[in-house]
Amino acid sequence: MEIVIPLITLLGSGVVSAFVAQKLINSRSEKDFKRKKLEELFLAMDKFCIALSLANLAWPRVAKGELTYDQALDSIINLDKQEFSGVFQTAQMITILYFPEMRPDFQKILDIRTRLTALQIDFKSAYKQIGPIPEFAKKFSAELLAVELASEQFKKGLANVARKI
Repeated sequence: MEIVIPLITLLGSGVVSAFVAQKLINSRSEKDFKRKKLEELFLAMDKFCIALSLANLAWPRVAKGELTYDQALDSIINLDKQEFSGVFQTAQMITILYFPEMRPDFQKILDIRTRLTALQIDFKSAYKQIGPIPEFAKKFSAELLAVELASEQFKKGLANVARKI
């Protein structure tokens, strides 16, 4: 009986130690996984915002009459599609699956993209009738600035999430 109690204690503490060790390993693995996903999200969103800006950078110049509409389209066509391929889908997937707390900041960027698309449609229609319209340059520039600000806000949000991991 005297040997059994220490033996049970020893076995019990061994099981508890193994359980705690496994929990620590799993916790560290999960933290490493989350950090990796944060880094992927950071890079994907950065590239998406760059692509969004590059695809709209020529429009203020067209509105001012510095470029033709066709020249702007050519610059968009000549963007490196390989470099930006799939970045939106990656950013969206990682945000939805792993960091839902980032969805409001992600949505802000999507809202800007929607506004830019609507602005392009309005501009195209007006440009066909009138030609360059300088007022549109200010609107495009304001939205391009909004992309930059929203991108920075998203990155700050990611940094806050990273500090909590």
